[in-house]
Amino acid sequence: RFFEDRTSGAFCVARRRWGDQFEQTRDGIAKRVPEARLDFGAIAKGYALDLWAGALARASVERFVLSAGGSSMILAGPSEVGWALGKSAEGSLRG
Repeated sequence: RFFEDRTSGAFCVARRRWGDQFEQTRDGIAKRVPEARLDFGAIAKGYALDLWAGALARASVERFVLSAGGSSMILAGPSEVGWALGKSAEGSLRG
C-alpha cells in the first residue's frame, strides 16, 4: 500500500486498488473478493534490470539500454543522439 498511496495507484501489486481487493485483519491480510490476486511482476522486472545494469557496469560497459517489456527500462551512459518515441496515426512506434 505504501507505493500505491504515493503513486496515486499507478504502482499497485493488487492489480486494482488495494483497498477494493484486500483488508488488513488482526491475523494478517484477507481477500475482500474471491478473484483478488497479487502480481509482483513489476518488482521482479525491476530487480532483474538492476542486476543486469550492475553486471554491465562491472564489465565497464558505459552505454546500454535494457528493457523488460517496455514499461521497465534502464538507459545508461552519455549519448550524442536524443531519444524520442511516438506513435504514428496507424499506431506503430516511430523514433
